[in-house]
Amino acid sequence: MSLPTNAIIDNKENLNGIFAVLVDLINAPAVLCGVDGSIRKMNTAAAKNLGFPASRLDIRQTAENNQADTSLSVLVQRISTIFEKTLRGTAVNQTAYRFENAKIKQSAFTFYAVPVQKDSVTTAVLITWTKKSGPLARVRREEPGYFRTIETLAAIVAHELRNPLGVIRTALYNVRRKNKQGNLQKHLDNIEKKIEESERIINNLLAYSRIKKPVMKKIHLYNFLTECITTFGVQHCSSGIKIKTELSGLSDVHFTLDPFQIREVLTNVLDNACGALQNKAGEIIIKGEQVPPDMIVLSVSDNGEGIDSFDLDEVFLPFFTRKSKGTGLGLTISRELINLHGGTIGISSQKGQGTSVRITLPNGKLSA
Repeated sequence: MSLPTNAIIDNKENLNGIFAVLVDLINAPAVLCGVDGSIRKMNTAAAKNLGFPASRLDIRQTAENNQADTSLSVLVQRISTIFEKTLRGTAVNQTAYRFENAKIKQSAFTFYAVPVQKDSVTTAVLITWTKKSGPLARVRREEPGYFRTIETLAAIVAHELRNPLGVIRTALYNVRRKNKQGNLQKHLDNIEKKIEESERIINNLLAYSRIKKPVMKKIHLYNFLTECITTFGVQHCSSGIKIKTELSGLSDVHFTLDPFQIREVLTNVLDNACGALQNKAGEIIIKGEQVPPDMIVLSVSDNGEGIDSFDLDEVFLPFFTRKSKGTGLGLTISRELINLHGGTIGISSQKGQGTSVRITLPNGKLSA
């Protein structure tokens, strides 16, 4: 006699049992993890892919014990991260990761994660993934199938928005000239503020679609950085945010870089720092030093809300953002520009305590 469906899934044990059976029916590698991190079920493809059986394993503990720079350890850590994200309610659907370290730069994984729920309570997490092998380009412009599509889309959107925005700005100017009602001023100021925010989004989209090789110039580094920081503070930071600089070590340094591109990087990083402070009272500290033989190191630190550890490895992805405003392109553009200079950019953060961005730049060669 067959049982009705609601009887089969009457409790979480039966529900998890159904998904355990489902794991064996999936052709791709798949694991079913309990909310405590234990691996309840692993199919043959997953066991072969990971290289260990499911019995008495904890996905969190396994990730902690596999810190070496190997294909297995990176894969296990990624599965652990996706498990934690799914428990926290973050949707993981067709999330692709390219492993670009020396040993596994030929591998690309796409993950799918489904929370197993009973009465809106997660009782387990089903994770499956696919692997694609082959040469993976490290430079964005050598990946026409993905990034060039994004570039084209960004350029089209920016172009289509710029024209109507110009019309709105002109109309606002005319209204201001003819306005004789003081109670409208606040609303007009708000419109202008929104126009400026929209223009910054458009500029980011255009910058992403038009990244070019640096045009190197020799500059007085201290004066350049001071001017960039001061200009940003006046235009973008609220009065409650203090910006402090420790750049005296660069007072006599002349350096070769593309001033337009590095200004763009600093603006993006400082804008994120201000956003992390949520325009409330807080502090941003910018430090700079020269490192032998011929390199500079810049750091921008804030005491804002910080970044969730699960998001740290995604902050440089195009369009990734947790903010209600913006494009999620600022750090993507910044990393690309720093890479073009032969430098590095990295982020460290602790939730609730703040974030620090570290940039290294080698002294460039003057453009011909």
